[in-house]
Amino acid sequence: MTDDVATRTSDGGAAGSDAAGSDAAGSDAAGSDTAGSDAVTPFGPVGADDAGVDGLRGRLVVYLGVAAGLLAVSVLVIVDGDVVSGAPLVYWALGPLGTALIAAWTTRWIHRSHLVPSEVSTIVTYALFGAVVFAAAALAEEYYEVLVGAHTVPTMTTVVGWLNGGFIVGSFVGVHVAKADRQRRALATERAKAEQLAESLSVLNRVLRHDIRTDVNVIQGYAALLEDRTEDGDDHLETIETRCEHVIDLADKARVAERAIRGTTGERERVDIADRVRDAVDAVATSNRDGARDAEFTVEAPDDLVVEAHPLIGYAVQQIVENAVVHNDRKPEVSVTVTETPTDAVVTVTDNGPGIPAEEVDVLLEGEETQLKHSSGLGLWMVNWIVRRCDGTLDTRSAEPRGSTVTITIPRSSAD
Repeated sequence: MTDDVATRTSDGGAAGSDAAGSDAAGSDAAGSDTAGSDAVTPFGPVGADDAGVDGLRGRLVVYLGVAAGLLAVSVLVIVDGDVVSGAPLVYWALGPLGTALIAAWTTRWIHRSHLVPSEVSTIVTYALFGAVVFAAAALAEEYYEVLVGAHTVPTMTTVVGWLNGGFIVGSFVGVHVAKADRQRRALATERAKAEQLAESLSVLNRVLRHDIRTDVNVIQGYAALLEDRTEDGDDHLETIETRCEHVIDLADKARVAERAIRGTTGERERVDIADRVRDAVDAVATSNRDGARDAEFTVEAPDDLVVEAHPLIGYAVQQIVENAVVHNDRKPEVSVTVTETPTDAVVTVTDNGPGIPAEEVDVLLEGEETQLKHSSGLGLWMVNWIVRRCDGTLDTRSAEPRGSTVTITIPRSSAD
């Protein structure tokens, strides 16, 4: 359980500088991730020259130029009379008509979507690729027909029809690929920003904890000097010492809270929840917390119960037990049980205290604070964060005849 509990060790300045270095490294990694994902097209790499109206206009001109060229070739072929006998002229006009419509629709969509040049390059590339592939397939088929004697010469009207069809299909595919690429790049940008923010918050957290500890140590030192000069015990000095210990404890919880918030599913591990619960209760029972020495603890748990959970799950149980002791208005009596169902592991902590205030429970369940409704500490917040990292649930309710019951439910299917 000692691994789960945040110990009071002083954070050095080097830690802050290390975090700052990791912040820069994280930024570089995020930037390289975005840059490294650029794809290459005939008009330059996707992601390059994303700024500039000239680049966008140039690529759009290429796209419209290809469409205009297809229309011109189609008209020349049809006017030249190279059509299959018996087929109406309108049938062969469908290809050029489709090309004109898709070019108009794609151009309008590009302007409305505010694409960057690299994304337009993607559309142009796919449109050209589709036209070339379809035309090549049509030419191959026509020459095969000539070889077997079905035709004396290739029918160019058919080739032009397939050419237009390839342009249409390629344009559709290019638009969808451009959409997907834009979403991917947007997600990469947001991920990079989130990583930078997380690293910045980590640095801020470490620096604040270091400064808080330094100032509190100074206050405790002067309080000790005053206590030596005071013959009888001074309640004011005891209050100063108590509040200093509270501030240090809060700094420790902030460190654990940061780890819990930044935790991911990948940080889970197989743990014996029954063993973690026993360690959590022992840690509180042997601590110097108010009322811990006089409290009565009862633990009912199987010899072992393995689940896949966040490494701090033991700390979450310890926080619940500690709250049951510290916030009690009489001799604390805390009962902790660990049970299992076919799908879950259930940890239940019941005490005989005054109960958890309703506003605390509301803030915990709603997941946000306001000026009129807020929590008095980090304890239950951390428990909630850690339990969520386990894909578990947290339930609080009043006990009879008094006190409160807190229940943690953790799925155990992933550990079976």
